Amino acid sequence: SVQNVYNAASVCRTWRDAIQRTCFQRSPPPKADNSRSGVEATPGPSGTRVRRKSTLVDRMLCHPGQLMEKAATEEDLIQCYIVREKKKPRAPLAQTKYKLILGPDYAAKDGKTLLVAYHQLLATRSVYSIYTGSERKEAKRLGQLESTPYGTSFELYDSKDQQAAAGATPAPLSKQQPQQPKPKVRRTRSGSIQYTFNMLGGRGPRSVEVKLAPAKASEKTPAEDDGILLENKLPRWHELLQCWCLDFGGRVKQASVKNMQLVGKDDPDEIILQFGKVEQDVFTMDFKPKYLSPKQAFSVCLSSFDSKLSCF
Repeated sequence: SVQNVYNAASVCRTWRDAIQRTCFQRSPPPKADNSRSGVEATPGPSGTRVRRKSTLVDRMLCHPGQLMEKAATEEDLIQCYIVREKKKPRAPLAQTKYKLILGPDYAAKDGKTLLVAYHQLLATRSVYSIYTGSERKEAKRLGQLESTPYGTSFELYDSKDQQAAAGATPAPLSKQQPQQPKPKVRRTRSGSIQYTFNMLGGRGPRSVEVKLAPAKASEKTPAEDDGILLENKLPRWHELLQCWCLDFGGRVKQASVKNMQLVGKDDPDEIILQFGKVEQDVFTMDFKPKYLSPKQAFSVCLSSFDSKLSCF
């Protein structure tokens, strides 16, 4: 498990280097003459060449810290899909669950679950809580997404432990020491999502604008002093189909009002985030880690699931 990996890495520096090489460093790219169709040749124990099939682990996000950071991987584009698990009709208090799974093919069933979000409908707003696992008692909450009553404005929040933020190291537990209480969680605002008011659809398709808070002083570039500003790419009207269309490169299979592509205001040709419907409860999410972290891209896509009284 992940806990056993961290326990082994904390023994000494030699063990930590071994865990780093085994679990977190990606394998070198296969040579063109020795590999074909994703199969890499490696030397076996007897000196013979053994072909090893490259798996999704060679290019996946491995460390949990990568879910919160931008540019955490060298990949230019990360392909994921979101699976929606609706609550049962006979369980009104149950919450809808959304899973972010890493992998280009949703039908292969070999992806890795990165994040899990739970939707809670309150009296005046909707709340999406994002965790690192399905078990909320054991998983860590990374942030929340909250909406207004009309569903056109959303606020993004990051959740951080006050003890970890202060740089304090918890003391190891022993039989004589009582169990320490859980550290308090501090919420910080990290961005906003704004949908244009469009009551009867007279203004065309949905229009969304995303503003993310600037990164840390050690990570941000001069172009990110005011944060990141994204807007949806305007679709074109198809005369034959009589509908609005976008080129998703074959990643989207069904028409939906949730389908969107986000681009930067400075470069409208570069697609930073792409989201679209594939099946009834399956959606694809492709993003560039150079600009967005997995948590940020997941939060933007979650806002499209929420009901909007004044935006169709």
